[in-house]
Amino acid sequence: DLRIGNRRAIESLIKAGAFDGLGATRSQVMAVLDQAMEAGQTLKRSREQGQADIFQLLSASSEEKKKARKKEQERYPAISEWELSELLKYEAEVLGHYLSGHPIVSYQGLLELLDLKSIKEISQESSGQTVIACGIIANYKEKLIRNQERMANFNLEDLSGQMEVVVFPNVLSNVREELKDKSQPVLVKGRMKQEEKPNLIADTVV
Repeated sequence: DLRIGNRRAIESLIKAGAFDGLGATRSQVMAVLDQAMEAGQTLKRSREQGQADIFQLLSASSEEKKKARKKEQERYPAISEWELSELLKYEAEVLGHYLSGHPIVSYQGLLELLDLKSIKEISQESSGQTVIACGIIANYKEKLIRNQERMANFNLEDLSGQMEVVVFPNVLSNVREELKDKSQPVLVKGRMKQEEKPNLIADTVV
């Protein structure tokens, strides 16, 4: 019933991994979505007309069930799964967090080489201290302030936690391009400000 499970809802479920148990990759399930929805509509019409439906499979023999499963699997195209970065992007898009890993994991070696502190460690620094933090942008928001200027707030997230970053208009105008891609880590240099919770006043973002 497409009034209950429309295409957008099913796409979101695929991206979230809800169909991972079908024995196919998410990219394969997405590739056959139109075909599956059409088959579902055909089955729905058959049920309404009183014809045989999927529930007959419940009484099928185990050998018949194996053949049916094999036939279903053969319907999936021979394509590769989405790259991990794409999987994570879709998970964050529909769930608001990651399930299959974290985008920053592949950069851990570089972060160690640069001897950068974790966000958890940086959040303990005193107000006014200049720091460099690395993480993924989450919950990005812009708002208008005086003179119709725009400022931004977002959470910078790594494996240790999150910290709020504040970007004032004079900085935002120079770094807006760097803030567009939410799937790649950014380096934020700025000054710590300890209030009810620690936040970072950005001076530059790369």
